[in-house]
Amino acid sequence: MKVRCEYCGKFFYKAPRRYMRDKHHFCSKECYTKWIRENSHLMGRKAKNPSWDAYRKIVHFAHILNGKQERGGEK
Repeated sequence: MKVRCEYCGKFFYKAPRRYMRDKHHFCSKECYTKWIRENSHLMGRKAKNPSWDAYRKIVHFAHILNGKQERGGEK
């Protein structure tokens, strides 16, 4: 099934069952990622909230101070 990407407008093919299943349609992961960053407020995500970014940095720094690796494992 021929579908138009919601981010860049490029046409691409998608299986009909995936077209029916998915609410939004993107030609690539790059377009999906860019769309999410610009529209995260529509999806209830906190990506655009500056305080959420600050919180993530604080948590990351706390993990470094406690000697934990970035992916949750311990040294």
